[in-house]
Amino acid sequence: ARANALDATPWRVNVVKEYQINAFAGENNLIAVYAGILDQVTDSSSAVACIVGHEMGHHVKRHTAVGEAEKAELVEKLRAEATREVDQEKAAAKSDREKSTMGSIVARAAGSQVPFAGSLLGSSAGEAIEKKSEARDKESQDRIEQIVADKKAKLEKELAEKGRQQEFEADTLGYRYAATAGFDPEGCIRVMEVLAQTPG
Repeated sequence: ARANALDATPWRVNVVKEYQINAFAGENNLIAVYAGILDQVTDSSSAVACIVGHEMGHHVKRHTAVGEAEKAELVEKLRAEATREVDQEKAAAKSDREKSTMGSIVARAAGSQVPFAGSLLGSSAGEAIEKKSEARDKESQDRIEQIVADKKAKLEKELAEKGRQQEFEADTLGYRYAATAGFDPEGCIRVMEVLAQTPG
């Protein structure tokens, strides 16, 4: 922290006593490192420095705070867009139902003046309009579900890309911080080798 002029605020480093090959940046300059990853790099203080530097990079770039805020914003945007499109679909379906109701009323009115022909016309025309309205309702619901599914897939892709970019930035900063503090830069390669051998 001192070597990189990052000591204006205190850093908290915590070892999580679980065997996971991971570390994370928490709130208020917390850096949590799992016992599992420490066990894998126990022979290299430079590798530990790179892990800590990586998590410091997340804090410096405000990835944790910005990431969560952006995620909430994207989810809210998705919900708003889907709602607008759903409302348009519902309005169209409602319009069809209103036309169906008016068609039935007109057909019944015509039927009262021309009993046989009017009743036949009123019945078949009303049924056709009602079936069309039902089909429109189903089509509308299917479209709504497709809109939501498409938007969720797009959101997940955007978040995954954002996550990859943030990890790359933290890797870059972690490398620089460790090297500036006098640690062997090869320690970062050691960390990457450990991660490359970890399932997932």
